[in-house]
Amino acid sequence: MKLKTPSLMLLGLLALGISVVSCTNRTEKSAIEASDAASGCDINNFEIYEEFKTASAAYLCKDDTTFGADTKVYTTASITVQWPRRFGDSDVKSLQDTILAHTFVTPKASVDSCIVDFISRPIGFGEYALEKVDFEPVFDETTRVLSTNTSVKSVGFCEKYVVFKVEHDEYRGGNHPSYFASFINYDLKNKRVVNFNSLFKDNSDDQLLEILKQALISNYFCTNLEEVAEKSGIFISDLFVSHEVYLTGDEIVFFFNPYEIGPWAIGTVEIPVPVVTLADCLSDYGKQLYDIE
Repeated sequence: MKLKTPSLMLLGLLALGISVVSCTNRTEKSAIEASDAASGCDINNFEIYEEFKTASAAYLCKDDTTFGADTKVYTTASITVQWPRRFGDSDVKSLQDTILAHTFVTPKASVDSCIVDFISRPIGFGEYALEKVDFEPVFDETTRVLSTNTSVKSVGFCEKYVVFKVEHDEYRGGNHPSYFASFINYDLKNKRVVNFNSLFKDNSDDQLLEILKQALISNYFCTNLEEVAEKSGIFISDLFVSHEVYLTGDEIVFFFNPYEIGPWAIGTVEIPVPVVTLADCLSDYGKQLYDIE
């Protein structure tokens, strides 16, 4: 079976800098004067280089009669990967290996091999005779289209770390598709994955749970948890300390997938908490990462 070669688009180089200068009467200054006004400021240049890889394929499930003998069943697979090539001066080889291990059930030697393997194993692979088609099937009264999709993208970075989000969704013919997301926080300097267990002290869940409750009250501008439940749809009695977290500049976000603490209709739930609020729960490494003494 010949598969579509993953397409490739280079995102190019991004040079990021931060400067703090006076904005007084900036519209009346020339470019040279504006440049002079900024003299003495520290500008940190942080170059990144990523490749955007994408591939997809569609198949006819020739002997699938799940939805009736007169209903054709197709299955599709698609994937996009924002593949890191450079983040500042950091060696990204271990980050690349982490993304492959975190994203794919059976990682291959290269990301391209992983992508080709993914789109060659759609829903129904191994159960039905699959025939590759060169068109995008459309769902109608006599057609069912199953699907599996994966997305890997960077959602935040700084000189210290980078955050990748891995999203999976699939549809098997039920009332709605299933969805699951996870995060890879990667310490660029120390070449290590940053997860819940490395960020927080052991046995800190009880203390963290109270912090999450207070964060919900604050984030939803409520006075108690009952109001939060009414406004958000969250099942407060099901609230727990999610170990799926991701980093931002001054917050750590606790992430909940659909159904974990609420009905499907509310989707994912994210609870951002300021790092200063979490200071007593952070491990020595977590404090070091956020420069907390």
